Amino acid sequence: MPKIGNLTVSVRASHQKSVFEEHKVTTTPSRTECYIKSKVGKQFEVIFTLDRLAEPVNPTCSYTCHLKVDGQLVEKRLLGKVDDHYYQSTEIKGVQINRTEVRPFYFGETRFVGIQPRAMTSGN
Repeated sequence: MPKIGNLTVSVRASHQKSVFEEHKVTTTPSRTECYIKSKVGKQFEVIFTLDRLAEPVNPTCSYTCHLKVDGQLVEKRLLGKVDDHYYQSTEIKGVQINRTEVRPFYFGETRFVGIQPRAMTSGN
């Protein structure tokens, strides 16, 4: 399972709760990325977990978790000390459409269409 510091991220099948194997895990000081083999139509969820309590020296320590799917931000969550509560893990089962509706994540069909050259812009 990819880790960054004491934060672990898992992608698992929603119904069996089995964790998918990660491939090409790349970690830098500020982000971790990986790829998983998807199966079209299979429902999945993402779990963020703190491995241990925040350092007792800093009881106000908290983390923000940004979930991107295919490069697009779909959800942000906080872990650690938030107000008067401590959150050690969170599950993201889909995209929040409105206050009462969450649309679950499903693997879709993918098709490689080749590499598109990026337009040259100033500053890139």
